[in-house]
Amino acid sequence: MGWGRFELSIGLHARRFASARVIHWSSSRFARRTADFHAFRPRVLPARFAARAGLPTTGEGNLEIIAEITGDSLALPGTEQQRMPPIDEAIEAYFTERETELSDSSLQNHHYQLKMFRKWAWGAGDVSNVEELEPLDLSRFRRYRSKSINTNTMYNQLCVVRLFLRFCFRMGWVDESLPESIVLPTRDGAARDSKIDPDRVAGLLDDLERYQYASTDHVILSLLWSCSLRIGGLRALDLNDVDLDNRWADLAYRPESETPLKNKRGSEREINLHGWVCDLLRAWINDRRPSVTDEFGRKPLLATKQGRMSRSAIRVRVYKLTACGNLGQGCACGSTYPAECDDSVAPHDIRRSSISAWLDEGHDPNLLSGRVDTSTRTMEKHYDVRSEREKRELRKDAFNI
Repeated sequence: MGWGRFELSIGLHARRFASARVIHWSSSRFARRTADFHAFRPRVLPARFAARAGLPTTGEGNLEIIAEITGDSLALPGTEQQRMPPIDEAIEAYFTERETELSDSSLQNHHYQLKMFRKWAWGAGDVSNVEELEPLDLSRFRRYRSKSINTNTMYNQLCVVRLFLRFCFRMGWVDESLPESIVLPTRDGAARDSKIDPDRVAGLLDDLERYQYASTDHVILSLLWSCSLRIGGLRALDLNDVDLDNRWADLAYRPESETPLKNKRGSEREINLHGWVCDLLRAWINDRRPSVTDEFGRKPLLATKQGRMSRSAIRVRVYKLTACGNLGQGCACGSTYPAECDDSVAPHDIRRSSISAWLDEGHDPNLLSGRVDTSTRTMEKHYDVRSEREKRELRKDAFNI
């Protein structure tokens, strides 16, 4: 039987068996052509579609039915059906490959995004094996998640799912077209607009200096704002990483003792410190910092009585500090949690606003990129929260117009 007749016969008879309820199965769904078109690897119908059509749900049974339909045997010598893993196993294989490529924070994000995909697959998706996934399933997943997350979060989640499916394609588990069938939503803007006004930060720092000098909150806000640090960089600092006499700090990548940096070794750098920041840190270290070490014997700069401060503890303090109430005294608007207050911002919002303030002051983006550990392109796209009017006014002053 010629290839065209073979493909046509399969399509016609599959529709007959399925009573028009099975997708038109082209030869690419169960066979892979070689260069000379004479050999192919059998692929079987996913079990759930076979069951709907009244066909056997095992690969062997599928092949027998197809052979009966066409009169040809697909069990060619030397061909073996490839085992298609459950979604759980495929996800674990994905992380095994990516764990050396991604930062800890990125791995954590990918774990969460794929956890939601796996949860959907087990439940509403009714999909247990990667081979069963179809473009329609991915569309269903998007509709399912869109009920509970915003557009930007959906964009990020679908990007991770697409990376996972591209890995599955490289492993030979899905068709090449599957990951590319994901339609990414249009984001709500080139960069998120969550920010804090520099004048408000200055007001908070003035209040902290007056009422809570060298307190934990004072140290956190001062370093986040003046150094444009990520939360991971802030908690990674040790006492011996800061040279207060020469006014600089050394950010080091130490994942073995649970203080990784965003870009691993690429995030290591020396940061100049303002004189007022050094005075503040000196007072913190001498008078207020708990005399503790962490579980690895290191002396964290930002410490509690229990050791190195956690990411979540820093985040909670920043939300509370920037909420609409008085210094760290809760929310005046009645929000149950400070994070729910319209005025509160996350640590990364302070970093973003700090970088924007540096740019607004006319600092060279190329020099600034080294200080804040980001490329000029990323800086412009994700960190520059200035309006077009603000940028125009800056250019007007720069060119003395």
